[in-house]
Amino acid sequence: MKKIVLKSVFDAFEYVMDHYSPYGLEDMRSRSDTYAVISIQDAQSGGFGFEFCRNPFCKDVLTLRFDDTVEEVDGAVLFNEQMARAIISFIEKNRKADTLLLHCYAGQSRSRAVAAFAVKMFGKDNSVYFEKGNPNMHVYRLLEDTWMKMRKERADGQKDLADQIREYNPYNDQEEKDKEILLQLLESGKDIFTRNNETCHLTASAWVCDPAKEHVLMAYHKIYDSWAWLGGHADGETDLLRTALREVREESGLKNVRAVSPEIFSLEILPVNGHIKKGNYVASHLHLNLTFLLEADPEEELKAKEDENSGVAWFTLDKAVEASTELWFKENIYKKLNQKLRQLKQTVAELAG
Repeated sequence: MKKIVLKSVFDAFEYVMDHYSPYGLEDMRSRSDTYAVISIQDAQSGGFGFEFCRNPFCKDVLTLRFDDTVEEVDGAVLFNEQMARAIISFIEKNRKADTLLLHCYAGQSRSRAVAAFAVKMFGKDNSVYFEKGNPNMHVYRLLEDTWMKMRKERADGQKDLADQIREYNPYNDQEEKDKEILLQLLESGKDIFTRNNETCHLTASAWVCDPAKEHVLMAYHKIYDSWAWLGGHADGETDLLRTALREVREESGLKNVRAVSPEIFSLEILPVNGHIKKGNYVASHLHLNLTFLLEADPEEELKAKEDENSGVAWFTLDKAVEASTELWFKENIYKKLNQKLRQLKQTVAELAG
């Protein structure tokens, strides 16, 4: 982010409208920077009666409702740790936006505290926010405390993930080599948990099977124009199984999905070609991927995540491979996953017999 902009609700609305122009009159536009908005609204009054939304310039919006208090007060909502975590994650996620736009009612207390914290988060001097205003110190201190807690949690989580990968027994030469590289990157100290690293970052995928282990779930991904497995980016999460479960629920509409095992089912480093996503070009990069074996009921209703997928469906194991139009994935990933699933099914049957 190049700058942090602190506004009252009225001035924030004006800032947004400076990016607007009627069709065919683009020259009227006075601003063209990209921005992400943290909109702090009153809880006691139910908000300001409007919300900002994404557009070609507004890349993301976080709307929070809490009141300008520093302690518990009857009828008011006090800023809490969940809100602090949401703000920190939002700032980390949107570092590529040109501007972080912050507002509350007057831009003097709650949003000023968030702005002061954001500046500190970026390693800059934030003293001007205290000299020229009165930040809500409960908000500021809780953000500081929560940030320290999250950093410790992530450090512990990174160690746990590295240990989990070390204990993983590679299935073939591809996994042997990819495991070695994954551990090198984890131990390098580089940020591979967020998309701020545009070269490579961690993802979690799911091979979702039915209880009989005869069918797997696939989604038709718009970006890749192909049927493919389900999954998504870690985006700061160090528990990749949790990421896989979350992504399956979001992409398929399934509510009752569970891990067959908490252990890694497969690992791979995956090439991603450059593409357009939400109006922005994403350069070619690598996904450092962990795959988990999940299970769901094929009778449960499915619902595609329309902004990413155009369909979700169950396939037999061989038909799932055939459905994909991505040759490298068919030959190197999906066939491997099916082999492992069949071996697991046979092992379970032998133990039961």
